[in-house]
Amino acid sequence: MVGEQVYGGIEMPRIERPWLVGIRAARASNSFCGGALIAPTWVLTAAHCGPNNARFVSIGSQFLRGERDGERIRVKRAIVHPQYVDPFEGNDFMLLELERASVYPPVAVIRSHESSQFGRPNAIATAMGWGATETADNSDQRLKVKLRVWDTAICERTIGFDIHDQSSLCAGGELNRDSCQGDSGGPLVQNIPGTFFDVLIGVVSFGGDCGVKGQPAVYGRVSSALDFIYRYAPGVRIFPPRPL
Repeated sequence: MVGEQVYGGIEMPRIERPWLVGIRAARASNSFCGGALIAPTWVLTAAHCGPNNARFVSIGSQFLRGERDGERIRVKRAIVHPQYVDPFEGNDFMLLELERASVYPPVAVIRSHESSQFGRPNAIATAMGWGATETADNSDQRLKVKLRVWDTAICERTIGFDIHDQSSLCAGGELNRDSCQGDSGGPLVQNIPGTFFDVLIGVVSFGGDCGVKGQPAVYGRVSSALDFIYRYAPGVRIFPPRPL
């Protein structure tokens, strides 16, 4: 996030959400941004994390740094959304193509927030990552926190400037519960009712101070980036599935 990650979160079990990705400058260095594995050789993250800095990804690891578990894969190329200028203008998305396929199953990607219960106002979603906490600059282990999705118009009035409804969404705004510095590019997901599976609805983009009541953070709206994703990343699983 520009300026700030999981704040007020709880530790994630090791086997939970192995598709969570840490973006690294070197194989065993700290993850400076988050991401999500959306296809065997593709990761979705935020454009403001920077294409030149993303040289490795860590997938399926519990830890901020090192090579104690999971896998490290070199980034083959980074592709920034063609309409990205800066996080405040929306379209804060970047795809990372990996040198080889990950052994972990990807997360499903939302098809449309308008035709489903996913990504709509008052929905409960989960953010996760290794970002700043209320007691430390970064968490050594993965954390997660549940957040409420906001109505865009109310979010705009609350934070004091326009956001791009088609490419952004707001979530959070609860005391001591937020994404924060270091979580940039990380996933915002909703659980598919009655299952153990998630749908990726957002990417951590920017916000103000972490964990302030009434001050939500802004996320890239994944459903707005489907054309960009489909153009480069074959094999992405979408939910709800497209009608036959």
